Amino acid sequence: MITAGMIDALRAGLPAAEVEAAVLAGLQEAHWAIHRAFCDYQAVSEDRRHLAAEIGELIAGLVSELVAAGWTEQAARNADVHQFAAAVAR
Repeated sequence: MITAGMIDALRAGLPAAEVEAAVLAGLQEAHWAIHRAFCDYQAVSEDRRHLAAEIGELIAGLVSELVAAGWTEQAARNADVHQFAAAVAR
């Protein structure tokens, strides 16, 4: 992208200052595209961290409830939630 703009400017016979301005504009555009992508990545990473914490709390609650219902802690930790969901759906 930057190189193409530079080549186009040189072929058009533009003065060096205009070629430099075209290159700088391309670099600035690339900079902000990278910046926006990084900000998006940070936001998604933070959402993932929140979801992981929430899931951890839900799993701890499920294990506590199963232990209270008479399961061993090991069995509760190894419980298959898909089987629970299938049993409830029936």
